[in-house]
Amino acid sequence: MRFSIAKLMVMNAELSWSDILEALHAKTDLNLAQATWAMKQIMAGNASEEQMEQFLLRLKAKGESVPELSGFVDVMLENALSIPVSNDAIDIVGTGGDQLGTVNISSMAAIVAAACGLPVLKHGSRSASGKTGSSEMLEALGVRLDLTPEQLAEVFKKAGITFFFAPMFHPSLKNVGPTRKKLGIPTTFNFLGPLANPAQPVATALGVANETMAPLLAAEMASRGRTALVFRGSDGLDELTITGNSKIWVVFGGKVTEYSFNPEDLGIPKASVEQLLGGDAVENAATTRGIFGENINFKGDRQAIQDIVALNAAAGITAYELNQMSNISEFNLVGSLKKNYDLAKQSITDGTALAKLNQWVDLSKTAGE
Repeated sequence: MRFSIAKLMVMNAELSWSDILEALHAKTDLNLAQATWAMKQIMAGNASEEQMEQFLLRLKAKGESVPELSGFVDVMLENALSIPVSNDAIDIVGTGGDQLGTVNISSMAAIVAAACGLPVLKHGSRSASGKTGSSEMLEALGVRLDLTPEQLAEVFKKAGITFFFAPMFHPSLKNVGPTRKKLGIPTTFNFLGPLANPAQPVATALGVANETMAPLLAAEMASRGRTALVFRGSDGLDELTITGNSKIWVVFGGKVTEYSFNPEDLGIPKASVEQLLGGDAVENAATTRGIFGENINFKGDRQAIQDIVALNAAAGITAYELNQMSNISEFNLVGSLKKNYDLAKQSITDGTALAKLNQWVDLSKTAGE
């Protein structure tokens, strides 16, 4: 239930960190007003490191609720920089936190989706709990992260893809960054990042490592009327996996529908997690260029990584197509994923994805000139 602005102001005046932390310690869900107040304090720099640490740890121990996530996201979006782009686009993103050390699948998939002609507005940050976040890998590929909103809009107009580096577009995150790094574990901010893309693209493909959180994130997106495919691999990957089945929560028209998905239904051969492992940003960048066809040595299984990247690109394309539909009865999940997987795989094998990556890198380097 949403509160009026006047009621929120009255309730906020009565709140304190001791109230918030005591409630979380008792494993009591915060209401929207409490969640909003706590995030406003963090974003404004009015919370001490100890308060933020206890807040994140106790929230993690209790488990987030949909009203809490909604309040947190509302505040993040209120404090985000505006971006002069249309939101008619997709984001392909994962929460991180699976601790498996795979290559940067969602970042590669975003490039592939753009190569297939889909507009991509990707949002991400540096890793707070794993080896390599999306930004580290993209930076190693040559994509500039320090572009202004206007420069990013210029790149997007020409390349059909751009990347919003969270610390630049959510400057208030600097207040909690050191605490997240100190904790070194997934926290609620891992879940908030994909929800708080400052452009709020019309469609999202969202991988969630935490099995409990996946349906909650789907429900939060449904409450905002967004369209999405939210998924989790049976191996714990925050991706559509090819090592086994995945659960998919399809978000459309304010409702969530759950599916079970077997990649073998698309003719994708089963692989092991070991075939998908990556390394640091430089290694993962080399893998990206390698699977896109550049003559370069890299670790990992070329075929398996191409397959999983194409599958997750297909999830993004499918989410975008779903957003164009008037009724979910028109939607066939397996049929859509199969069609779009074939399209994505072709863009990898025929060099289109590599050309898109090189175009993006070149444009980001010359933006504003």
